[in-house]
Amino acid sequence: MPRLGILAVLIALANCGGLDGGTVSGRLGRQIRNPAVTHVDLASVTSFGWDEVFLFPPQTPRASVCATLAVRERFCRLIVRTESLDDETMTIAFRKQGRVTHAELHRRINGDFLPLDNEQRLRREDARFRVVADGLGDTGDALLRLVRE
Repeated sequence: MPRLGILAVLIALANCGGLDGGTVSGRLGRQIRNPAVTHVDLASVTSFGWDEVFLFPPQTPRASVCATLAVRERFCRLIVRTESLDDETMTIAFRKQGRVTHAELHRRINGDFLPLDNEQRLRREDARFRVVADGLGDTGDALLRLVRE
């Protein structure tokens, strides 16, 4: 019986993030929903070291994400734990000195990076965006597009 309880807790922890998406996605969404915010620097919503960020279009297969990030196939599921399976989410990954420091699903309702430039990799100092209102979503909330500065 104790094993089932431990298993339930582990499953619950693995699924944390809820509607906010990952931790960076949730922080980003909360920051840009402040009407006074017109620009955002991704460094302001991260709490870990990184020198480059990768933005992957929705539904990019995990194997493609891992190949781009130079993560070996046998470690792929451990490092890139989630996969975008719909148009509402996209994978965002951070590296420092060539090693992945964080990867998560980003909910586009928390700031839409699309359309992406051909270059999906940005240096930390270039990961600055203008916040642009772009209509209303299904819930009546403003759709906020993040446009590179």
